[in-house]
Amino acid sequence: MISPDLTLILGPQTRLGMALNTAVRENREAIGALGVDVYPSRFGDKAIRDVLDGAAPDGIKDALSIGAGRPVVLTATKGLATPAGTVRSREILPDAEAYLAAWSHLVGHIETRVVLRIDPLPDFLFAMNHDAANAAVQATPWDALYESSWADVLTEIADALPRASILALSTRGAFLSAETA
Repeated sequence: MISPDLTLILGPQTRLGMALNTAVRENREAIGALGVDVYPSRFGDKAIRDVLDGAAPDGIKDALSIGAGRPVVLTATKGLATPAGTVRSREILPDAEAYLAAWSHLVGHIETRVVLRIDPLPDFLFAMNHDAANAAVQATPWDALYESSWADVLTEIADALPRASILALSTRGAFLSAETA
């Protein structure tokens, strides 16, 4: 059996993130045959949106069969922000705290691994394929973007989900947090 009970593969919509989501979606049956329930981003994005909109999380937990003895993998390319909300007010992923609070409400008691898919910031900012996101990047001074860091996002994840292990995947390497519980 795979541990932990839930693996959350969160956004943002980076090149690596989209590739990982595609791999999970295309291999859903094979992974399921190993005893793991897999939910691609179209389900994960709706689940987090429902929680943010005030929908009862119990139905989502039931739908995901969390706690039913089978590990769950859930991807959410918009799990930390919508594409339009990726850069605002001199900050990357400014709404991540609200999203993470919703994730905490949904999975706070479940043994969780959070996988964050990141690209180097220049690649991430230049690769945005969304008009509103591009406009936000262009409206943000480069000194503010230069000060932005994925480390800030990782800190927010650790604060919101203190019992979760965190795996940061990048095209240049990976980092697995030490156990915090």
